[in-house]
Amino acid sequence: MIKKLLFITILFAQLSVPVYAETVKLNFGVYGSERRNWVDDQNAPILKNLEKNLGEQLNQKVEINVVFFPAYKDAVDALVNKKIDFSRLGGASYVEVKRRSPNVSILAAESNKGQPYYDGVIGVLKDSPIKKLEDLKGKSFAFGNKSSTIGRYLSQKFLFENGISADDLAGYNYLGRHDNVAIAIIREVYDAGAFKEDILRNKNFSKRIRALARFKAPTQSWVAREGLDPVYLKGLKKGLLNTPKEVFIIKNRDGFIESKDSNFKSLRASIENNAFFFLNNVAPAKQ
Repeated sequence: MIKKLLFITILFAQLSVPVYAETVKLNFGVYGSERRNWVDDQNAPILKNLEKNLGEQLNQKVEINVVFFPAYKDAVDALVNKKIDFSRLGGASYVEVKRRSPNVSILAAESNKGQPYYDGVIGVLKDSPIKKLEDLKGKSFAFGNKSSTIGRYLSQKFLFENGISADDLAGYNYLGRHDNVAIAIIREVYDAGAFKEDILRNKNFSKRIRALARFKAPTQSWVAREGLDPVYLKGLKKGLLNTPKEVFIIKNRDGFIESKDSNFKSLRASIENNAFFFLNNVAPAKQ
């Protein structure tokens, strides 16, 4: 009798221990807006926390595999074609994904003091004779990626609104990553350039470059592909919104906040009107 009771006790004890079903595996995509090691360092603690949080919600083991894309377009294609489950996207990349795959879902936006915005920067050398935006006329300019929110669309919109079009510049080019723009300014390959404010948090850049002007840009959004299991969708969103501030390496990020597609209305208009930056004496449509 005692042996039988002992067997039953052990059996119930085993049943009370969480039994994990098959491991949940999700693919997370990220593109190279900066050097890969910087990108990995920024996202690793967030993803580790998300794995733990989602695992506790599902009572299953969760593994998030990181897929790195050197080009913005490749990350966009992968999310649209369901090769990855969710991704960290800049504003312009999100707008393109949403255009091609209307049923994608915004999980959350990165928070900067409770707001879904941060600064884009027009930068020059600290000892540059360029003191105001008007001085950029006749100077060379470095943009980032052709698909970049700050590196192209919003910086060109900002320049245009301040009376500077492509023809006013001595020359311009697209250098891909934000750090490439900063390096080109330091090496005096270009007189000025556009990049995100995070670049000036790097001492190697901030001791040589100053901000000539700043403009607002949406923070990155974390976006899930069309057709992702609603259970995972809900869990990822909850996990991101519960991310503690301490896991963020980027100093101007302090968590995640709710976001919605209508937040990108102004950016969409900027993208649609981008051609006006390259035309003389033409006013853009009202936004």
